[in-house]
Amino acid sequence: MTSRCWATGKVETYSTSSAGAGSTPALWAKFATPRTAKSSALNSGNRWPVCAPSGSPGIAAIPEQNWLPIPYWLDGGANVAETTYTVFKNTRDEITLRLIVRRVRPTPDSQLAPDVVFDDHAICTDREGEILELEGDHRAHAVVELAIRDLKAGGLAHVPSGKFNADAAWLALAVLAHNLGRWSLKAAGAAWQHATTETLRAKLVSMPARLVHTARRIKVRAPTNWSWREPFEQALARITAIPAPT
Repeated sequence: MTSRCWATGKVETYSTSSAGAGSTPALWAKFATPRTAKSSALNSGNRWPVCAPSGSPGIAAIPEQNWLPIPYWLDGGANVAETTYTVFKNTRDEITLRLIVRRVRPTPDSQLAPDVVFDDHAICTDREGEILELEGDHRAHAVVELAIRDLKAGGLAHVPSGKFNADAAWLALAVLAHNLGRWSLKAAGAAWQHATTETLRAKLVSMPARLVHTARRIKVRAPTNWSWREPFEQALARITAIPAPT
């Protein structure tokens, strides 16, 4: 999170269509009105990928040779292709956008497997660039949403306070604590890298322990039967092995 502070460049607005939305207005519901969505983006120079409903027009007509393979855990299980999609037809707001589609084979033995060959995920966008880069970048925003959810489970649960400067300071501290927590989980081992802040608090931070001074060293005295003793000790060993700054 902190690495993105003071970032520069064009702003990109993300939105998703409503669940089950099948009409063009629903696709833009997050933007208040189609006219304000279009004019605001164009006037400000923003770029915007918008999640389109599954089964959007034109996807079935994409030639098979246009589908590009992308890495996936199933061989040949995912592809990306591009077509166009015109929104707000026959109105002064009519605009033709890029429709970038990712199709994925259902997991074997899942409920979708008997009836669905591919499950498609489409985005409408006015962004420029290579199709694979844009599609991958759009999926990356889901990681940001997970980080925001994790922050809300931590320090952000206590804002806003109604005072701007207090909220700004609290946000900086909350993000710092979040990043320290993520690094602590990474140090605890591969099985903990995707654990949430709530898991960190419940299984590692809440361990009953106390600091003791012996032979001019500070040690942690903790119960030997703590269920998550091993990852705690691994994280502690890795963190204490970090050289002191010079």
